[in-house]
Amino acid sequence: MPTLYILLIPLAAFLLTRRIKRIVYDIKIKKNGKLKADILFLILTILMICILIYLTELK
Repeated sequence: MPTLYILLIPLAAFLLTRRIKRIVYDIKIKKNGKLKADILFLILTILMICILIYLTELK
């Protein structure tokens, strides 16, 4: 396993849990506009993590 994964896994876990907590909070306070933005950023975060993993595996 490349050493980049040692840095990537905790960072990805932190970012994903933070985004999911914000989505849950937006659902609780019923802010639909903010909820849509947070879901978009969650999808973009997952996409960037996948791209980083793919680029790491190409080397």
